[in-house]
Amino acid sequence: MKSKEKLIHTLVSNSKFESRQLTNDTLLAAEDYIDESEQNGPEAIGKRAFEILQHNLKGGEKLELESIKVGL
Repeated sequence: MKSKEKLIHTLVSNSKFESRQLTNDTLLAAEDYIDESEQNGPEAIGKRAFEILQHNLKGGEKLELESIKVGL
């Protein structure tokens, strides 16, 4: 994800999400996906994680989803 400002200063891990800020303008979120179905595959889980971060981080509404990847 891209951010215009630093939103996380270390690692945040809780029951809703796990995320860390790689650079001042790049965040990573880690999630497990359930299966390859449309509802539970990587794309769906990634989009849900993005929405959770948007709503739970101060300044999260400014996040931009850059990509969703499996197995970094």
